[in-house]
Amino acid sequence: MILPTRTDAGRRLAVALERYLDHAPVLLAISPGGVRVGYEVAREFEAPLDIVPARPLTIPGRPEVIIGAIAPGVVHLEQGEIDRLRLPAAYVEHLVEFEQEELERRARFLRDEMPAIPLSDRTAIVVDDGRAAGAVVRTAIEAIRKAGAAHVIFAAPRCPPAITKLIQPLVEDVVLLSGPADRRASMLCDEHFGQTTGADVRRLIERTRSRWRSAGPGVPVVQPKLVSTS
Repeated sequence: MILPTRTDAGRRLAVALERYLDHAPVLLAISPGGVRVGYEVAREFEAPLDIVPARPLTIPGRPEVIIGAIAPGVVHLEQGEIDRLRLPAAYVEHLVEFEQEELERRARFLRDEMPAIPLSDRTAIVVDDGRAAGAVVRTAIEAIRKAGAAHVIFAAPRCPPAITKLIQPLVEDVVLLSGPADRRASMLCDEHFGQTTGADVRRLIERTRSRWRSAGPGVPVVQPKLVSTS
């Protein structure tokens, strides 16, 4: 299966997700690239699109070292990695506080100050372009559950087996377009063969949200709870 762009992947995912059309779902993207994919599903479903402001917790100057992930109301710490690096607890707490502030700032920017869409008792389709780290995907899904979603579906062009195994117990369904051996699905570009920018995200969300401006208050702000994993 050839998936040259995120737009093409999104259109194919819309077909694969047709059985959820009558659920009146909310589309939630984890990453900017996921917004480009999710926009096509939202457009076909005439559904609203929002973001899940989730990000990895990394060591400043060493972005390849992930010690956890953060999303609204949820912080996961990879305690084994923290112990291996001998990071002081005070340092980790300071890092979490900093990333929480950055998470909120980034969410306000990408939504262009629009409120988050309420998820209570809704079906949430979480869309990614296949590049999000497993810790980020898991944390995003747990934040969506905490926000009250009744059903959570994860959809992506491709998902590594380790991430699929990690999130399957947390969702009702995982919908993929290709198997783990097809790496083309994780090398998608936008139509102009670039990456999705912040301006792109704001524009695409606005296109699906114009009819939802009076939908009411957003997801309640929940203070994050630290959860350690080995």
